[in-house]
Amino acid sequence: MAYSETDIINRLEQDTTPTNVWRLYKREYVKNIGMTSDTKRPFAEVVSAWLLKDDHLKRLDNIKNVIRNQSYDMKHTADWEKLKKSKNKHSEKFIAKALFHDTYDEIGYMRDFQTPLKGSEKDVGVGEIDLFSYNEKTNKVYLLELKREDNTESLLRCVLEIYTYWKQLQHKQFLTNFKIHDNAEIIPAVLVFQDGKQHQQFKSNLTETKKLMKNLGVKFFTLRPSYKVNKGE
Repeated sequence: MAYSETDIINRLEQDTTPTNVWRLYKREYVKNIGMTSDTKRPFAEVVSAWLLKDDHLKRLDNIKNVIRNQSYDMKHTADWEKLKKSKNKHSEKFIAKALFHDTYDEIGYMRDFQTPLKGSEKDVGVGEIDLFSYNEKTNKVYLLELKREDNTESLLRCVLEIYTYWKQLQHKQFLTNFKIHDNAEIIPAVLVFQDGKQHQQFKSNLTETKKLMKNLGVKFFTLRPSYKVNKGE
C-alpha cells in the first residue's frame, strides 16, 4: 500500500494515543517494507524519526502490563523425534522448538518458547513471546522475537513487537515463575535469519531505526540456517 510521509505522521498521531499505542507494531506502515510516495524515505525511518522527536517516545510508556494471575511457565516440552517428522519445518513454532534447550554464547540457555502474555480471553490481540533465553553468567534474560527465514516483515515491526511484549510482561512474576534470580535483567531482542529481509535492513542505512533500537534497549541477533546464533549488535 502507498503511503506518503504526511500520511504516516498523521496516522502516528492517532495510533500512539494511550489506548492505541500497544497496537502500533501491528500497523501496516510499520509492518511493511516500503518507501514513502512523496519523500522516498523508508517507512521505518519516518516512524522511527517521529518517535525519537519531541518526546514522542514517552507515548510508549502507555503500554501497560497485561495482568496474568496464572503462571507464565506452561511446562512446555519439545520432542525432537516428533519434530523431525513435522511437515512444516519452516514455521516459527518449529524453529522455536528446535532451538529450545540449546545454549548459545551470549544469550545463554533457551528456557521456553511461546510464553503466553494473556491473562484471560478478554486480552484480545495480546501475543506470545516466541522464545526466551537466560544467561546465568551475566544474569540476563533475553525475550526473543523470532522471524522465519522467508519472513518479509520490517525490522521495525520486530523491534516494536518485542518492546511491546517487554512492556506488557510482569517482570517480577515472570522471574519468579521460571525460578530465575529476581535481580536478573530482562532484555528485549530480535532474532532473525542471517541475510533475511530484517538482517538486510539492519545492514542498510536505517540510521533512525538503529537509534530507536538503542533508545529502547532492543538487541539484535541473527540465526544461521544451521540454527547457530550469531553474536548480537
